[in-house]
Amino acid sequence: MKLKRIPFFATIFISLFLISCSENNSDRKEDTIAVPDFTTIKNKEYFEVKRRFSNGLSFDTSGFQLEPLWILNFQSNDSVMAFSSERARWHTFPILHDHDNVFNMVFEFFRVKSIHQDSLVFQRLEVRNNEVKQGYLSDVNMTFYSRDYIFNKLKTNPIALQKPTKKDTLFINELIQKLDPKTGEKVPFAARNIVQFIPKVNTVSASVENKVSKVDGKNHSSLYMEPKYKITINKSYKKFDYLFTAIIDERGNIKINKVYGVLKDAEASRKKLLQGIADVYIKNLFKVIPGTTLGRPHASEVEIYLIGRK
Repeated sequence: MKLKRIPFFATIFISLFLISCSENNSDRKEDTIAVPDFTTIKNKEYFEVKRRFSNGLSFDTSGFQLEPLWILNFQSNDSVMAFSSERARWHTFPILHDHDNVFNMVFEFFRVKSIHQDSLVFQRLEVRNNEVKQGYLSDVNMTFYSRDYIFNKLKTNPIALQKPTKKDTLFINELIQKLDPKTGEKVPFAARNIVQFIPKVNTVSASVENKVSKVDGKNHSSLYMEPKYKITINKSYKKFDYLFTAIIDERGNIKINKVYGVLKDAEASRKKLLQGIADVYIKNLFKVIPGTTLGRPHASEVEIYLIGRK
């Protein structure tokens, strides 16, 4: 017997129903509002100007940064247009309501916190396996201002409003100064502007190997969170290839951190060998520029695939 294929939108509605049940059965206590009426703000452009955790920060301790990127234009209670900066064009998406003030659009789930002519506030919800996850992934608040409010009332522009705050700067400064109690060394975190390896001679090369993957119609890149490099050294003392991670400190110094492809008993000797290669070859053949966040250099971790050719 052949199974009938469930229509795409039917699948989405089933998922929404399950998500509704998962929230209603939880111990969550909060006020809810009626299903939002987007027709009250129809055909108005809203620029996202803030994307922050509930503590008011745009960064977390790993260095991950929330970035306000969206531009929305609601067409009805069933559809919304979102501007794609990558393609420089608008795309229309369906709005699918779950329950109360929870809805799905542009491949994301949100809780509507407020709707006004001048501003919108949404809480992004992390949904996995048809269940809303608690924690910081669902603790993301997105604030939008209307075009008229930004340009005519505030007399500014979206880019100026999207800049990190003084609170973000103080937080990053604290992260930079944080020390590991065991080693006394600076604690590394992801640099918003990644480490650079600039060749000093034409016998070496370095390239960023991160790939951009497409999931649920969205581009995902781990470029600044987990930067991966391929470094090639021609005319080396022998042929080799090694995979390892290293901490690049605020001065561009390299410290080998983890090594791969070696038995545990041989890890210490492999680290010592790689540290020697890093100190003799990489440091002398490349200008190593440390990663920075908000203009401040700091320690960050990178993955390196190192190739030596005779």
